[in-house]
Amino acid sequence: MGSHAKAKLQDTFAYPPRLLRAERAAAYLGMSKGNFLRLVDARVLPKPIRIRGVVAWDRFALDAFVDGLDDERSHRGFFHERMSASKENIGWHFGVSLGGKTWEKSANLAVLPH
Repeated sequence: MGSHAKAKLQDTFAYPPRLLRAERAAAYLGMSKGNFLRLVDARVLPKPIRIRGVVAWDRFALDAFVDGLDDERSHRGFFHERMSASKENIGWHFGVSLGGKTWEKSANLAVLPH
């Protein structure tokens, strides 16, 4: 036997893997591994699956989570935004909750008569 290491099996198909380890799942969602794992621990993001000791996240579950953000922002407490308007003023409210901390910002603008 030679000293050549056995090459990993790779193919040339253009498809993403279905299961992603933590680092790749975090990158897939555009965040650091640390933030990703904190959100998983806080039960904001889907929990991983385990296959004989391998911990991974289903890409479809991550997609479903992101797809549901627009419909469920205020229910999850993760991100919410609200805008209101009347003849007298325009109001805007934005909030983000993460790891037990909440950041919020509100503004009201008076509508001036013509």
